[in-house]
Amino acid sequence: MVGTHSIARLTLILAGLLGGCSSRGSLVVVTVEATPPLSNVSRVHTKAVVGTISREFDVPVNPPSPTPLIFGIDLPPDLNGTISVHAVCFDANGQIGAGDGSGAIQVGGRSDVTVLIGGTAVDGGTDLTTLDLAASDLASEDLAAEDLAGVDLAGLDFSSPPSDLSGPFVWTPATVTGDFWGVWARPGDVYAVGSAGLIIHSTGDGTWSTPRTSGTTNRLRCVWGDPASGDIYVGGELNTLLHSTDGVTWTQEVLSTPLDTINAIWGSSKSDLYAVGTHVGGEIVHSTGGGVWSTPQGTSPNPTAFFDGVGGSSSSNLFAAGGRVIYRSTGNTNWAVDYTDAATNLNFFWVYAADATNIYVVGDHGIFYSTANGSWSNQLPGTLWESVWASSPTDIFAVGAGGTIKHSTGTAGSWADQNSGVIGLLRSVYGTSASDVYAVGAQNSIVHGHR
Repeated sequence: MVGTHSIARLTLILAGLLGGCSSRGSLVVVTVEATPPLSNVSRVHTKAVVGTISREFDVPVNPPSPTPLIFGIDLPPDLNGTISVHAVCFDANGQIGAGDGSGAIQVGGRSDVTVLIGGTAVDGGTDLTTLDLAASDLASEDLAAEDLAGVDLAGLDFSSPPSDLSGPFVWTPATVTGDFWGVWARPGDVYAVGSAGLIIHSTGDGTWSTPRTSGTTNRLRCVWGDPASGDIYVGGELNTLLHSTDGVTWTQEVLSTPLDTINAIWGSSKSDLYAVGTHVGGEIVHSTGGGVWSTPQGTSPNPTAFFDGVGGSSSSNLFAAGGRVIYRSTGNTNWAVDYTDAATNLNFFWVYAADATNIYVVGDHGIFYSTANGSWSNQLPGTLWESVWASSPTDIFAVGAGGTIKHSTGTAGSWADQNSGVIGLLRSVYGTSASDVYAVGAQNSIVHGHR
């Protein structure tokens, strides 16, 4: 009944747990996350609550796997409101962590709930006490045959993404005001930045905070965060490079060489950070996380050009792009030209590595792809693209002018249009999974892609 993805995620569909209805009404997809990740999870005991109705059930993990884990709960079509989920993870020796999450039920559709496990600490709450875990709570009526009817579990496809979780992908515009330039996300933590020092935050529930006090009125063009620690870095015009450990208080980092504009930030961790931008040509600077950034590591060969994008798959597999040149570094201070396009009027804008051998760079003439072998091909020539992001080598999103979003399964001919619901220029795209993606841009544009 269960299987693991190529990304070591567990998928299980449980039908009718909150109503005894074997037909599918609404699907709630639960993602169990932990920082640091839990290993060898053998089962997840779960309590789901909608209004006054609650049920407990076990999700077996076979073979034992690390977090993150994903499972689904089918709800009957007459249930609405908020679903709360409490999950306790076990390994062969006992309980290793517990956490909570909640989300609004999308009646007739899919909603997502992220449960954040509180490290490896045992559950200190009362929702799942010894009594709650007793055999009497997992009586036959809770796991009756009709609740796990064969029709609901038959023929599950555990490919990535599994067919049972891959329903129609839709983009939902947010109600926000601003001119947005950058977005970054991890589960339960989404930041968007833009003009006039704008920084706003969402927990992923569809609502956005009032603007945070950034301490600047400069245009902010990019944002990146360390998913492990939650440290957030924001770059912008006039030498602006901000850092926050909580998303509320922001401090200016020290740049050994001023950058007129910081266009992109990326790191393998908060102690291995890169920023690119402009200052008498393009420059790349590095930080080990102490608040001070190095003198330039690389300078564009064209003094009038600039760097717009930087990214990589690890500290030893890095790419930067600007003008019509793509650079590569193995993590030392040397950057070598990896590709130069013949079109003199081409500009590369963004870099994203789906993994070590699937690298994407987008610009005003297409979507360029490489297997990190020094050879690049244009998968979608003749079109302007501002940003690209991938949850895996077979799940890639690109955004650009007029609210355009395209999706690819990883082959040149597979790029397909998606309806964003907005018309403004989309400048940045980022997500936490194949079913949780954000794109932001001009004309008050923030859209959330989900299944």
